[in-house]
Amino acid sequence: MRALAGVLAMLFVFSFAASAFAATPEELSGMYGGDFRVAVKDTTLDLNPSTVSDEASLHVIGLLYDSLGRLDPVTLLVVPWVADSWSVDTGDQTVDIVLRTDVLWHDDDSAVEADDVEYTYESFYGGYIVDVVSVTEVSFDFSGGGGGKFMTEGLQRPLVKLGETTPDEGCGPFELISAAADSVTIGAYDGYFNGRPYLDTMIFDVYQNISVAASALINGDIDSIGWTLGINDPTDEYNVSGTPTSIVKEPHLAVYYSHGLEYLFAAYNPIDELTSPDLRRALALAMNKELYNLMEPNTRIVQSPMSPFNEPWYNQSIAEYNAGFYFDSTGRQASNPMPALAELTQLNYLDRDGDGLRERPDGSALQMTMLGPSQSVDIRKFDIGYNYEGLLSSLGLDITLNTTATDPSGFDVYVDVDKLPLEPAAIRDIPMLAGYDVLHPEIMAALDTADDELDIATRQMYVHQALGLISELVPFVPITAYDAIEAVNRERWDGSVEMVGGIFNFWSAINIHKTQTGSLSVSVSTSQPSVESGSNVTVTVRVLDQDFAAVPGMNVELSASIGTFESAIGTTDSLGTFETNYFASSVSDSVDVLIEATAYMQTYAGSTDGIEVTVHPADNPLKVVVSTQTPVIDSGQATTVSAVITDKDGLYVPGCTVHMTVDLGGATLGTLSEVTDGQWSASFEGNVTSDTNFRVTAMVEKAGYQEASGFTNVAVRSWGGVEPPQIEKIESIPDVGILAMVSMTLVALLVIAYRRREH
Repeated sequence: MRALAGVLAMLFVFSFAASAFAATPEELSGMYGGDFRVAVKDTTLDLNPSTVSDEASLHVIGLLYDSLGRLDPVTLLVVPWVADSWSVDTGDQTVDIVLRTDVLWHDDDSAVEADDVEYTYESFYGGYIVDVVSVTEVSFDFSGGGGGKFMTEGLQRPLVKLGETTPDEGCGPFELISAAADSVTIGAYDGYFNGRPYLDTMIFDVYQNISVAASALINGDIDSIGWTLGINDPTDEYNVSGTPTSIVKEPHLAVYYSHGLEYLFAAYNPIDELTSPDLRRALALAMNKELYNLMEPNTRIVQSPMSPFNEPWYNQSIAEYNAGFYFDSTGRQASNPMPALAELTQLNYLDRDGDGLRERPDGSALQMTMLGPSQSVDIRKFDIGYNYEGLLSSLGLDITLNTTATDPSGFDVYVDVDKLPLEPAAIRDIPMLAGYDVLHPEIMAALDTADDELDIATRQMYVHQALGLISELVPFVPITAYDAIEAVNRERWDGSVEMVGGIFNFWSAINIHKTQTGSLSVSVSTSQPSVESGSNVTVTVRVLDQDFAAVPGMNVELSASIGTFESAIGTTDSLGTFETNYFASSVSDSVDVLIEATAYMQTYAGSTDGIEVTVHPADNPLKVVVSTQTPVIDSGQATTVSAVITDKDGLYVPGCTVHMTVDLGGATLGTLSEVTDGQWSASFEGNVTSDTNFRVTAMVEKAGYQEASGFTNVAVRSWGGVEPPQIEKIESIPDVGILAMVSMTLVALLVIAYRRREH
């Protein structure tokens, strides 16, 4: 009996402990968990928000440190994030921000407060005037300017905790696990206000070049390449070591082609005639952007240093410098020279001596040089540069192409690649604008006004104006924007978010999850439909997928309203089954117990099923014998009442619950206690004025046994042990011999009388 009780107690403890690891709703979704490994381009990773400059480090920082606002992936406008809301006063030039109350710092789970925001902008970054209104409210003063720039760029600055000069703890969706110059690991922060990310960790490792990274991606050593691939990168067959690197030919990889920010342009250095935009306009009109779009797949024609897909800021009315096609006499497409020829003629650049080359308006020779992309670096860009040089030559311009130099400053024309700004404040950083703030101050004036303007509609107007002025006055021409080409292991991961600039963004990081395999169906059965208290039945759980195939290795958790399991948690075997024993608890009446099984695993949507088992009281009676040490006592005296409890086999049953009662008043019971296994005793005392017979009853119960009772009687005399008084009455007492003779005589007479009646 003791052994069985010990086993049941251990099973109860194990079952209770197992419930602490119950599957969460997140786990049941099948989407949570996993380590996502990213290759980042040759760089030194820097996680300090005040010193970071490279794209990979900026991306990691954006996951560790949250910001007041985030760039919406669809509208490309900044929306409240850590800020619950903001209001703009264009008259006072202030921005009032109300903070969320559930954004927490990683190190101590304390809330991000107004003091942190004030410190971030006034001390850590500097250049802002911030007033703390309350714990959750701040007010920014832009009476000195910069409000418009703040509403896009400033609101996205990483927040830093009060007093941290070299921060290492943030409040973003991920928290820092480890950091080195060539590798950073971040983990999902469970306390994130927007819900923890699906991933457990993201690991960023530095790779030296695309060939090594592509091989690692193909081989499964990494899950994604964290930079935009060149148009040749996904299709190269082999790297220098002979390792295959053709990303697009791997069925387990998903290649995304998003609207990118890298673009090809032709620039005209402000030397000689090109100090004026007139000749530049003529040269730009010689371009055949449709042809270059065909020559460079996965590109889109652009007319402005702003992506046409960046709708809030793109100027749709910018002039298009583009020769376009015409059909020659054979029906073939050819670049149209007429717009450029007409412009050159109007500008008086003519072939005056008939040598096929145009001279300046003053008749002097016109010679130009052009720097084009190297053939060894990028054959497609080389072809575009070569074609453009050929078109200019066909117009009668004396131009020489160079594809080996690296410094474009000494060339009249050069073709190069740059990055389109996503934020309007970054327009002023376009390299071709260097020096034009003096030559054309109206461009910078429009940008300055846009940076100060808090009203978004007015700011858009000034941004469009600046882009239009750049198109007219700055000697460079955007040609085509490249798609952001990125690859992810589709067999492992899903959920990337495409936006202008590619999938390597904040929204992808918090949305990427395990690729879903499908759904599950769970069935539960028992070896018998009912069980007695203290006994057990075998529970079998079977898990199938959506195709009704067995799923091995599936996590299974069991629960029941009463009772315990031999193993409440386990995994399915090769047949998709998991078996364990259910131990029924003690019940006084039959009861239906629901046994539920939950199955879950990453990549599968979890499922639950249940079955009812009837638990009956056990046929295990108790025997109770109650006795008293002295069955007759005097009033005011005490005796010991004992109860002995045994099972049906006559074995003592320890640990019972015993209730002892007396049927009448006038008696008291002492403390009832178990003096040894299955044997109980208590003192009994009666106080009566007349002789009284008491019944003492013991009711006994214990889990796994039927209830039982027993009783005994105790007589209590009223005189309390004092002898009764003697009666002073004198009576003669006959001699014993005489009495015997009289008795014999009477018997003899009776016998004689009886015989006479018979006759």
